[in-house]
Amino acid sequence: MSAASEIRAVADAARRFPRDWTRDGSRLVSEAITLQSKADTGGDGRLSNARGYGAVTVDVRLDESQASITNGGDKTIWAWLEDGTGRHRVRARRQGGTLRTPYGPRQSVVVEGMKAKQTWTKGNEKGLDAAERDALARFERGT
Repeated sequence: MSAASEIRAVADAARRFPRDWTRDGSRLVSEAITLQSKADTGGDGRLSNARGYGAVTVDVRLDESQASITNGGDKTIWAWLEDGTGRHRVRARRQGGTLRTPYGPRQSVVVEGMKAKQTWTKGNEKGLDAAERDALARFERGT
């Protein structure tokens, strides 16, 4: 390969880098957040005792030079995973209704709360670290 063609190849790689790395970097970040959410929810993106709530997801939007990664799915579950909950009382939905508990039907129960898992924060940090390593490796390779 001649020097001119090597320079052309490096210039082409540098021109493609922002578009390619935005796509690949956002994939690494979203995968890390998804893995963290699965780890914190038992693998299905849901909380087992939160009946009536949906799963958490990660949404990615790409254009030529930037990516937007947002928390999708049930925002309430995302808030609980990130910040936890305090001690609170859960009541039956309807007047006169009951909750199913291991100790029989109850009109209300006190829940001790859930520790903050910082799912989004931890996943984002892991993903950004992986994306940074990937970018540096690509830059050093010149691809």
